[in-house]
Amino acid sequence: MFLPYWICKFLTGKYFGENTAIDVFVPYFILYCLGAPLLLISCRSIADFDFKSISRKPRPTDILKIFILQSSSGYVILAIASALFSLFGYKAVSGSFTSLPSYIASLVIAPVGEEFVFRWFLYGKLRNSGYRIALFYTSFLFAVAHLVSQGGPQVVYVFWLSLIWCCCREKYDSFLSNVLLHIGSNVWCGIIPLLLSGSKTLQFIYVIVNCMLLAVVVINHQIEGGRQ
Repeated sequence: MFLPYWICKFLTGKYFGENTAIDVFVPYFILYCLGAPLLLISCRSIADFDFKSISRKPRPTDILKIFILQSSSGYVILAIASALFSLFGYKAVSGSFTSLPSYIASLVIAPVGEEFVFRWFLYGKLRNSGYRIALFYTSFLFAVAHLVSQGGPQVVYVFWLSLIWCCCREKYDSFLSNVLLHIGSNVWCGIIPLLLSGSKTLQFIYVIVNCMLLAVVVINHQIEGGRQ
C-alpha cells in the first residue's frame, strides 16, 4: 500500500510544491484509505487492539531515559550514516519541516498512524513468530516505508528508532508512550536541527548536548548494571 503513497507523494510534490497542504495531506489520506480496509480484513476482531494500552503509563523516568537514549544515539547514528553516504556522493534529503501542514503531519498524523500500524498492529501480529523476528521485520518495513521520502541516512536512523520503539512496546505496552517518543524524536532530531541551521554556534551546542546525553545514558547503564 506504500507504492500508491509514494507515487502520489511524487506527483503532488512535483505539481503542487513540496510540503504544501496538498502534498502533505493527500498522500496520507490515500495511504490510510488503502490501509484501513487491509487492517480490518486481517484483524479477526476489534479485540486485536488493546485499547487499555492507550492509557497505560510507564514511570515518567523510564520514558525520559528512553527519550534520552533515542535522541542521543539516534543523532550519532544519523551523523555517521550521513557521513558514510556522503563518501559515495549521496546528498541528504532536505528537511521536511518547512510549512504548517508538514508540522501537523510530523507531530500528529505520522506518530499516531505509524505507531498504530507498525508497532501495534504489525509488531503485534509478528510477535507470535518470535520476538527477534517481529523486532527485525517491523523495523525493516518501517525503514523501507521512509526510503523514498527520507533517503538513505534517514532509513538507517528510522530503523534504529523502530528497534527502540518495538522494545518499548514489548516492555511497557503503552501506545501513548510510543506516540510521545515518536513526537519527541521528530522534534529533537528533525525540527530543532532545522531551526538551528542558521547558526553554527547553536549547531555546535546542539552537538555537545547530544554527546553529553549519550554519555549520561552510558554512565547510567553502567551504574544500574553494577547494582544488579
